[in-house]
Amino acid sequence: MPASEDVMEMTRRSLREHGRALRCTVLLAAVLTAMLTVPVDPARATIATAQTVDGGPGVVDFGGVAMAPDGTGGIVYRKLVDGVPHVFAARFTRAQRWSDPIRVDGGAPHAAATPRVAAASGGQLLVVWTQAYASLADGTIRNRLMSARLGVGASSFGPALVLDADVREGVAVDPSIAITPTGRAFAAYRVVTGDQTNASYVPLRPGDVLADVRVAYLDGRTWTSLGAVNRNRAATMRKPSDANAPRIAATPTGNAVVAWQEPDVTSGVARIYARRVFGGRLGNLLAVSPETEGDRTVGEDADGIDVAVSRLGSSVVAFRREAGRAGDGRDQLLLNSLPVETDELGWRFSGARTVATAAPGRLGVPAAAIDEDDDYRVAFGADGAVRLLTGGNDAPPSVADVGGAVAADRAPIAVTIDPSGGGTAAWAARDASGGPAVAIRQDFPSGAFQTAIVGAARSGPVGTIALGGSGLGDALVGFAQGAPGAVQVAAAVVKAPPATFVLRVPSGWVSPARARVGWERPVSAFGGLRYDVAIDGIVRLRDRRGLSTRLDRRGLDDGRHEVQAIARDGAGQQTATSVLTIRVDGDPPTATVRAVRGRRRTISVAVSDGAGSGVRAGATTISFGDGARAVRGRASARHVYGRAGTYRVVVTTRDRAGRRARISERVTVR
Repeated sequence: MPASEDVMEMTRRSLREHGRALRCTVLLAAVLTAMLTVPVDPARATIATAQTVDGGPGVVDFGGVAMAPDGTGGIVYRKLVDGVPHVFAARFTRAQRWSDPIRVDGGAPHAAATPRVAAASGGQLLVVWTQAYASLADGTIRNRLMSARLGVGASSFGPALVLDADVREGVAVDPSIAITPTGRAFAAYRVVTGDQTNASYVPLRPGDVLADVRVAYLDGRTWTSLGAVNRNRAATMRKPSDANAPRIAATPTGNAVVAWQEPDVTSGVARIYARRVFGGRLGNLLAVSPETEGDRTVGEDADGIDVAVSRLGSSVVAFRREAGRAGDGRDQLLLNSLPVETDELGWRFSGARTVATAAPGRLGVPAAAIDEDDDYRVAFGADGAVRLLTGGNDAPPSVADVGGAVAADRAPIAVTIDPSGGGTAAWAARDASGGPAVAIRQDFPSGAFQTAIVGAARSGPVGTIALGGSGLGDALVGFAQGAPGAVQVAAAVVKAPPATFVLRVPSGWVSPARARVGWERPVSAFGGLRYDVAIDGIVRLRDRRGLSTRLDRRGLDDGRHEVQAIARDGAGQQTATSVLTIRVDGDPPTATVRAVRGRRRTISVAVSDGAGSGVRAGATTISFGDGARAVRGRASARHVYGRAGTYRVVVTTRDRAGRRARISERVTVR
């Protein structure tokens, strides 16, 4: 692949039908499906080597990772303190470093479990976890769902807040949390209220339990319970698992969508439902998985839920359905979309459709992401391979194998989307020697991609993998690696180039002194932006910090010139704008005076502007020096002198770039 520190070639070609500008970055192991025309230094990788955040005998397990739009974030996990598991977190700073571990659950003496984390700008972290608080006479332990916040610039978490005062024995709570840039947050979780030892209910299916799916809303410092969202709390739910845990995702404006599994009371079939959450208010019940297909009633359970919400409020829910009597007897991956609230059809899902299949028991839980253009990415394991589903409003669903072998069909896969195109996926895999590792694939808008195999400091089994995205294409990939007693919590940083941005050039023709271009600041999670400007494919201006510049006069001959701005972030990644044309006129108009052949004492005058903007005829006056009336409003004229003599022809004019000229020429006629 060509390597150069300079951008030497530019392109007019749009890489996407949306007209998105070319974004370019380093490729480590890449397959090019579209030629990159803005080469960069291949020594600058955008998937960093994994760092071990914490490890040793005290680490129990990994809880999650999150990233904010400004590139800060955090990771949570459990670690033993005096033999009791407690919640710890590490902050990922603007300097792209991990802080020392910070105890989250303060001085609480009881065991903590199921930590989850969300990140907001400025290094803010919100952590939710379950914690024991009482032991009943029958020996059961009562748990609460708690939260704590790490504020901007703070070095310790604030006081723990009670999110739910009673989550019973704390079994399979599986909280899912989401936070907005303003600090509002949502939590969806499960509370098992009765199991097989409870004789007060009849399960719809063997192994079922009684459970609530609850939602809570944080506005400021107080959690507000929105209650149970499942429609029939008296009906039993499937035995809890990671695959049927509820999921919630939030928009920047403070709304959310929650999705969960719930059996149909009549048939007992487990289906997927959802609700919008409007701040502190629940929306209507929405069916996600179909009850019927054609003339048959769907009798197969659905699970494996993931929900993603765009910045504007549209949503996509991915889920799987077990193999059944219909079709080819394979497990199915289905997708359903919910328009934005303001859409006339925003009150219902558009309709589930099967987008992929796999052999029974060989379809993994999907991970979904969606951008503001309603383009989506869904990663999943199927039949031993990692697959990526892409699609959107202007593109039909398309599935491709992207990662070779996956460690296990049902191993978790994580995914984010880049709003300018592409995204990141991560999954448990094997390294070159066959040892356990984490594979990361970063796709770019151009169609190119890079992959990396990462791991903690010491090899060992890979546990849960989580991926926190900035919403701009950057991500933190967190995971646990190691055998019990030697678990390490590790993370790798995936850096996307700055977001696409717009170049502005003057309209019409300008003089070199007024040849100034400007651009908007591209959104970038990794700051320190610098800008280069290329003219006709050659970088003329470098390392600009501002958002506008006057073009270098060198190389600005009269005529049209192609201009492109290139943003470079602190990680050395580049994003180029579309190529625009600026029209420059550096020379004033000229006039030519000639004798007309065959016509006695007759001259012609022609005013021109060469390769420039052209003469403004209306601003042109031609005086012939013999007292005759001057010609106005014309760029050419003929004149016949009454007698022989020497005269001075004077032309005053202006071109379309505003440059004025006064031309005086002596003529002799006989």
